[in-house]
Formats: sequence, C-alpha cells, structure tokens
Amino acid sequence: MTPPCFLLRRQTQRAGQFCISPLRWPITSAHRHTATTTTAATTPAPDSLLGRQYCPLPDILSPTNAHLLTLSLAPYLAPTQPPPISIRTSGELNPGFYLAYFPPLFLHERDVMPDGSDATQSPGPARDWPRRMWAGGEVYFGSGEGEGGALMIGEGAVCEESVVRVDRKGAKSGEKVFVWFERRYFGCLVGGEGYMALEEGRLLANGGRKPAVREKRCLVFMKHKEGDGTKVMKVETKVVKPPNPPDFSLTFTPTPTLLLRFSALTFNAHKIHFDPVYCAQVENHRAPLCHGPLSQVFLLELLRLNLPLPQGQGGKKYRVRKFEYRNLAPMYVGEKYTICGRLKREGGDVQFGEEVGMEVGRGRVYELWAETPKGGLGVKATAAVEEVGA
Repeated sequence: MTPPCFLLRRQTQRAGQFCISPLRWPITSAHRHTATTTTAATTPAPDSLLGRQYCPLPDILSPTNAHLLTLSLAPYLAPTQPPPISIRTSGELNPGFYLAYFPPLFLHERDVMPDGSDATQSPGPARDWPRRMWAGGEVYFGSGEGEGGALMIGEGAVCEESVVRVDRKGAKSGEKVFVWFERRYFGCLVGGEGYMALEEGRLLANGGRKPAVREKRCLVFMKHKEGDGTKVMKVETKVVKPPNPPDFSLTFTPTPTLLLRFSALTFNAHKIHFDPVYCAQVENHRAPLCHGPLSQVFLLELLRLNLPLPQGQGGKKYRVRKFEYRNLAPMYVGEKYTICGRLKREGGDVQFGEEVGMEVGRGRVYELWAETPKGGLGVKATAAVEEVGA
C-alpha cells in the first residue's frame, strides 16, 4: 500500500488541464517546534534540521498568479504606464515569478509560529528562536531547453525541498542559526499514460533530470531582541555605499498594500510584513519590513526590463541563468528605495553553474542592488546572463 501522495494527471477529455487529487500528506510531530508542544527534554538541536526533506509541492502554474504578481509590481516598475489589462496564458514564467507558486500546501495553522512563520523550518521552539529573517540566496535557471526544460504558464510543476546546510554563529545570548534550504523546481512530465505521481516523498517521474530552476535560500533565526516592548529601539547600522554608479535604476516607496498582496500570493503569514504594532512592540522595528524574496523579484524584473532587445531576425537574445544575492539591511514600508543595475562585464565566458567551470557560456555579468534612504546597500546581487539565439 502506497503512502499518501499527490497526483497530477493530464485530462484526456480536456486538453491542457491538470487536476490534483486532494490526498493528505501528514506533518509529523518532528516538524512541530511550537512552544506549546515542545519540552526542554525533547527540544531538538538546530543541527537536527540538516538533511530534512519536505513533502514535494505540486502546483499548476496558473496564469492568475503571474498576472497578480505583475499587477502588484506594475505601480513601481512602470509607474507612468496604465495597469495591465490582459493576462498572459502561455509561455515561460519571468525569472523570479516561481516565488508566486508552490505555497506550503501542508502547513496547518497549528504548525505556525507565534510570529506567523512556518514552524517546520525553525531550528527550535518559539521561546528559543522567536525571530527570523531572509538572509539571501542563489538561484540557477536552466537553459530552457533539453532535459532541464522550463517552468511554463498553464502547465503542472513540482518543487522538492530539503535542508542542505546549517551554520551556528555568535555567543549563546546572541547566537544565530543560518539554515540553507534547497528547492528544485521541475516542469511536469507528460508522456506515456500522461501522468506524474508523487509517492514516498519523491518525484517518481523525475528520472534524474536537471530541474528547470534550482534555488538555495538562507533563513537566519535569532534570539529575542531585548527591549521594553513599548518603543522602537534605535539601532545604528553601518551604511555600506555602492562602489559604482548605476546604468539604470528606479526609485519608489513600497506601500502596505504591496506587502499585503505579496504575503497573500506567497501564503506568508509572517507578521513582520503587515502588522506595525507587532513590528514595533515585539521585534522593535520602526515599520513593517519588505519581504526578502520581494526584493529578489524587483531586482530580477529590473534586469529583465533593461536587457538589450533582439535586433532583427536571428539577433542576440539574453536569458538570466544565475542570480546570487544578500540582504544587508532592512527595507521598510513607507520609505523610499532605489533599485539599481550596472553591466559589469560583457563578452567572454560566463559561469552559469554553481561550481567553477560548470555550465560556461558566452554572456554578460550584471551588478544589481537596492539602496536604502541613506544611500546604503539594502540588497546586493550579481546576475549572470547567457547570450542565446545569435
């Protein structure tokens, strides 16, 4: 007898439509680290997260999600343009738009931390690790053809997730735990009987393929920040200035509406993004914080909109293949930020894979960053772009 699984099946009578049989994958007690269910005797060490594999997340890449994300970003990326009125129903997802899919399908409300975050990702109970931030990550996009394929609007896809690295830094009272999650996104295979099944927590139809997108995201978990709970603590941070002027940039002020929309699209209940009272009285922030992945999407879209257009038939085209970023300073709602980009290198060999000498091709390298109101670096990123179709 096979364990609970999700099944994606192409309907022969209705071409192009997928359905998901709603079978439940249970979350075991090992995933729950809430203060009410964990005792000191059973509290797992942060290192116990290493190697954890989560249930695969199937999804249908609905045109709706991509459109809603486009609609949410439009006032900031194209402030003088009318809002988009058409919905793209086919084609490849924009880089970074995969973040609007693959929500935590199995996360019951009892497995949510007091701050609204996912308890199954925490290195321990809420009393030990009450605060978390998105520290950064790296993303590798496939070539869009061959065995890697691509994530296509309207098609089925699946995400596999596991913990690949855990680092502990700092003294006991100020200790931080950096947890690296690897996510592998596969486009749906359709062939033979026309189905793909997920059983025993593995993608049966994977067959050792390369993923269309491979992402490593780093979350940092922290101890409680000391404060009196009634006013925002003034924490002075070093302002790191960008080393070079940008080739292109946009300045905007993120609003509570933007953050709430992005939280809804990603099924993210973390209170630091939408509850100003919680931010001030519990985590001592002056305002809700912009999402780490929202900054990622903004920078990738800024880059996409500023890549050279093909010149004539058979002209050069460019494809984002690699994106690495670090979140250096909080970005607050209601404050002006500038997202910037600069061409660092053009021509010659560019590395698109993670390892040296892996997936090398002709392309460009861009520096991308977000500037805080004081002109310091809030986010710092590098993107490798492949030259194709020349």
